Amino acid sequence: MAQSFERDRILASPVPPLGFLAPNVPDRVYGPPEPWRPKVRPVALILALLSWAVIVAVVVLVVFRQSEGGASTAEAGAASKLNLYLLRTQARYMLGVRELFAGSPLSNDQQTYMQAQALNVGTVEQRLRFVVLAGELQGADEALNQLAKLEELIKQRKQKVTQQQQSDLRILRELYTDYQHFRYHAPSVGDSERQQLRKDLDWFGDLALAPRGAREQRDVIIAVAGAPVVVGLQVEPPDPERRQEILGEGKFLAASVLGFFVLVLTLGFFGFVGLILFFLLVALGKLRGGVRCGTSPAGVYVETFALWMVLFIVVGLGLSQLPLGEYHLLVSGVVELFTLLVLLWPVLRGVPWRTVREDVGLNLGRLPIVEPFAGIACYIMALPMLVVGLILMLLLQALQQSLTGGSGPSPDDFNTPVSPGHPIVVYLASGGWGLRLQVLFVASIVAPIVEETMFRGVLYRHLRELTHWIERVTSVVFSALVSSFIFAVIHPQGLTAVPMLMSLAFGFVMAREWRGTLLPGMVAHGINNGVVLMLSILILGD
Repeated sequence: MAQSFERDRILASPVPPLGFLAPNVPDRVYGPPEPWRPKVRPVALILALLSWAVIVAVVVLVVFRQSEGGASTAEAGAASKLNLYLLRTQARYMLGVRELFAGSPLSNDQQTYMQAQALNVGTVEQRLRFVVLAGELQGADEALNQLAKLEELIKQRKQKVTQQQQSDLRILRELYTDYQHFRYHAPSVGDSERQQLRKDLDWFGDLALAPRGAREQRDVIIAVAGAPVVVGLQVEPPDPERRQEILGEGKFLAASVLGFFVLVLTLGFFGFVGLILFFLLVALGKLRGGVRCGTSPAGVYVETFALWMVLFIVVGLGLSQLPLGEYHLLVSGVVELFTLLVLLWPVLRGVPWRTVREDVGLNLGRLPIVEPFAGIACYIMALPMLVVGLILMLLLQALQQSLTGGSGPSPDDFNTPVSPGHPIVVYLASGGWGLRLQVLFVASIVAPIVEETMFRGVLYRHLRELTHWIERVTSVVFSALVSSFIFAVIHPQGLTAVPMLMSLAFGFVMAREWRGTLLPGMVAHGINNGVVLMLSILILGD
């Protein structure tokens, strides 16, 4: 038994090289196995340093690209679309809360409008939509006031305005002028102009064309101007059914978001209790870890991870140049799965495939039937860590604002604000169910398999093997921090989302370290992405 262990240890030495570089393993090993001590081989050291140089270069490139001020036309267009969908969601939610809690302080239009002022930023398209929200919350006078401010700002900034935007400005001015004079059927706006407003401003166009009317002011107008004048002014809402449908969408959204928030709080409470119990059992030695270190090559796995990062970038750039049509996400997901062929690199370097699978965690675990439930438990226990990530994100944002001496982009700036969201949500908001299913396939199946294999499998194994000779807790914490940071920073949500992504990654690391297999982490990862995507479809969809 001792001889077999020592043979395995030598075979899994820091560098199983190719061909003539293969280690010379004696046929027999005599005596008890010696304690493991890190061995540095020149070839392994050079390859490991080169691999880390590649990884650091990719991370720096991503950070620089996310932090630089400029963006390509395509990126700016995607960011603008994302902001429009987020604006629509926020407006729906505000009006939904007002309707859901009608009669309570939460339904105060003045207070809601004060909160909505933060939405009056960004492009002309965004500001036109804010005009509609202002008209809904504060009436036609405020809508016309905001229109006048927007037109003046366009002149001051010499902002280029398209013919379509100029037409929308004119139609809104005519529309709210009619409303200002209690002509809620808007005789100044023709059918073609109404269709244009609905097309250009989507949900906001529908909202603008379905005002509440002035029923509550009817008696006042009669007392001042007389009943015949009221009939001529048309104070009744022109399309009450459509208005109720529009407000009903917001009401449903608000109820769904609040219900989801309550569910997350409940699960977060149980997750917090579970997290305390988990660490208590670990401290008492009642939980057996699943990652065994000291017999696997550290260097070969960082080489594998570096190869994957390069391959992932090259494949992504290549696919972006191909006319893949409506199935581009499906094709991208399948191709992404094939990037896992880099796992053959350790085999080419001399590590048996069985060893690679065990090292990376591509197995069913100690109790295959339990592993998926362990993934669910780890995800719930990760929810309190998400709260910590959110707090850190807010603190970093506050620090950034204090260092820059401002609170973000100027409200007089027409540039597209940067939203910490994944660009893929544009597909969820605007695409049909065929496209949405492709997104769910990529995000909830492909991404958990590939990312867990490479980050919690390959990279985490390298880091644990590299540091396993130090105290175990220190090794786990260090490996979790490094692998989670790289995982978070290469995601396209932006640098402000790094703390939250890292907190999620800690939960996946916990599953990996506890169970040994990647299966629980894949389950937790898939659940998280699936929940986020379904919630995004719910709140952003048409």
